[in-house]
Amino acid sequence: MKIIPVINCQDYETAKSRMQIAETLLASVPPSDRWVHIDIADGSFTNGYSTWRSPTDLAEMKLRLDTKIELHLMVNEPEQAMDAWLAAGISRLIFHLESTAALEVITAACNNCGVQPMLAIGPDTPVSHATTYCADMPGFQFLAVKPGLSGQEIDPKTFERIGSLRERFPQILIEVDGGVTPETAKRLKQWGATQAVSGSYIFNSADPAKAFKELLEA
Repeated sequence: MKIIPVINCQDYETAKSRMQIAETLLASVPPSDRWVHIDIADGSFTNGYSTWRSPTDLAEMKLRLDTKIELHLMVNEPEQAMDAWLAAGISRLIFHLESTAALEVITAACNNCGVQPMLAIGPDTPVSHATTYCADMPGFQFLAVKPGLSGQEIDPKTFERIGSLRERFPQILIEVDGGVTPETAKRLKQWGATQAVSGSYIFNSADPAKAFKELLEA
């Protein structure tokens, strides 16, 4: 299972520092697996929690050419905020079913820019609400915690939710965000997850490289 480091920070300097650490960690994996996940929150969808959120800053981080970015846009009406991010050099845009009534608009904008759209749902949204759209999506994300703050424990219902989607869509990319540790990563893989993203387990560790390796080997 692929592991993607998460940048979930409230200021640019911390985000830039963690991006540099993430790129160092990713040097140990194949080029196709070199992804960084960035959480963007303005407080509207995340119960008051907000992050650094500057597309201009992102464009200036000067990522290595073989590192791709998936942007998790945790805001209400993401269609109103997406254009600047799509122009900042991202490769995948993750947006929530709960936060928009313009799913087709977002998907079309992504496709026009050569950016992969990925639909996400939070832990309280039934999987059945999203299955209508999964056939037209290259990937799907289960947010396994409440939207917002990093470091929460995984919602235990997540595992069976993954299994139900995997059974219906055997080929779809399934990503899990939230509460990822070596113990939960192993179970996520068993239930059919393709990849998992991790922030606090990696960056709050005294040895991020060791923590990243533990996740990869789970």
